[in-house]
Amino acid sequence: MSLLSVQNVTLQFGGITAVRSVSLSVEKGAVFSIIGPNGAGKTTLFNAISGVYPPTEGDIALNGASIAERLTGRTYAMAIAVTLLSSFILSLFCSIQGIWDAAISSVYIYEEPFYWAPALADGLYFFGRQSVLITVVFPLLGGLAAGAGFLSMRKRSLISPEAVVRRGVARTFQNIRLFPSMSARQVVLCGLQLHRRGPAKAMREEADRLLDFVGLKGFEDRGSTTLAYGNQRRLEIARALATQPSLLLLDEPAAGMNEAESETLVALIRKVRDTGVTVLLIEHHMSVVMTVSDRVLVMQNGAVLAEGTPQEIQSNTKVIAAYLGEDLL
Repeated sequence: MSLLSVQNVTLQFGGITAVRSVSLSVEKGAVFSIIGPNGAGKTTLFNAISGVYPPTEGDIALNGASIAERLTGRTYAMAIAVTLLSSFILSLFCSIQGIWDAAISSVYIYEEPFYWAPALADGLYFFGRQSVLITVVFPLLGGLAAGAGFLSMRKRSLISPEAVVRRGVARTFQNIRLFPSMSARQVVLCGLQLHRRGPAKAMREEADRLLDFVGLKGFEDRGSTTLAYGNQRRLEIARALATQPSLLLLDEPAAGMNEAESETLVALIRKVRDTGVTVLLIEHHMSVVMTVSDRVLVMQNGAVLAEGTPQEIQSNTKVIAAYLGEDLL
């Protein structure tokens, strides 16, 4: 069964198309790798899957439920309506002096009934005699502020990275992002607190278990950024696993690792998969990709160049010409 489904996803930034109509399907319990040259759009696609960027077009679904909501034309139309209505209401407030004068004149001076319609007309007349600042600029600026606030609230209500994590998608980053002031245990506790609340002792024990799982037993109290480079990579994986993901996105986890460290990473990825977590991997180390992957997708210039098993990708002439090269096979 497909855990992750990406359907014709396109991401545009101004006039630049970073990802162009990419589709892929990742089965539960699989290790699916994405390869391609620098600038191919791999990390940008990860950012869309993890909720950092909403797709310009297309859809991303996890277990059949979309995680790629976007602002629609209807939302913008509602923002325009909010702007116009707010401007009108502010115009009425600017007329309150005229309405008040009409009420005073009618009731207290002439002792006549106060009628809202004539009073409102008098107020608007009073309003029309005011400066352009009061009659046009102030209500318009207020209306625009209200419309912008409406759009901001709508954007916040869309799928965010935090919401995507709560749905079961965790990730690591191409450039290591740890908390320098925290110990390794505290970094993992940050991930645990997303789903779990309990006695401090139980939380620490779970954090230590995850550190042991990724091979960091004995480093619990070490500063996160004082760890060796390969251990910092493993700590990021432990923090991601602490969020209890069903899908783990790994963005170049073998970057900067030597051959021995890469082999240890392959073993860890398999270990993660064996716990039932599906892995989506971006990697330039072909030995890692071809060893651990069930399927491989190749991207070039933001689009899909090829997809298949590692053996099929290794023998694909288009992939060889565009990316791998004969010396890497």
